[in-house]
Amino acid sequence: DEIKGYRDGGQSDFLLLLVLDHKNKTIRQLQIDRDTMTSVNVLGLFGNNAGSRVMQICLSHGYGMDRQERCQNSLRAVEGLLNCPEIELYMEVPLDAISTLNDLLGGVTVTLVRRRMDVADGTNETRMTRQREFMDAAVPLIREKINESSGFITTMIDTLTPYVTTNMVRGRMINEINRAYHYEVEPVQYLSGEHSIGEDGFVEFHADEQSIVDFVLDAFYTKKE
Repeated sequence: DEIKGYRDGGQSDFLLLLVLDHKNKTIRQLQIDRDTMTSVNVLGLFGNNAGSRVMQICLSHGYGMDRQERCQNSLRAVEGLLNCPEIELYMEVPLDAISTLNDLLGGVTVTLVRRRMDVADGTNETRMTRQREFMDAAVPLIREKINESSGFITTMIDTLTPYVTTNMVRGRMINEINRAYHYEVEPVQYLSGEHSIGEDGFVEFHADEQSIVDFVLDAFYTKKE
């Protein structure tokens, strides 16, 4: 059901930025720790803009009048964290869509994801690795299905459309996948930094500024020869 509250949109469990380089035919990946501390736009008691506060980036999805606004708020938080050029497209995929995609692919075998507080030191690193296990297993299966039948792209999009929230129209999604599904997918990257426990008792991840700058320069800009 649609969440009605303007501050009750839930948290972003898995944040992945994809940078598509159509010239070199590559896809750069940055997985962002959900506990990364950054400036987040927040709403007041009556749904009005109440400025910004530094908090875990996963909480950015909690603010907005509807799913689109919550996605856009998360997008702005990522752009603010990275201080990067505007990110054009976004897609929110709920857990129900993951299970549906899994069924469509004929099953993806991964290790069960446990609660992060039950793993090691309670940080999100182990959970992020397990999330990547699913992605690393699913992407080759998707490519295999597309190679078997070009119609699989349309089938996959139509199957997932009732679940996902995105600013892409159906035709744009089909075109983007057709254009980039055979690109080289580079290994996932992570920002370096340090974990700590905040005053509220929750885990915080503080990204290293130089790590952010290095990723943005490599992913978004072309070096002059």
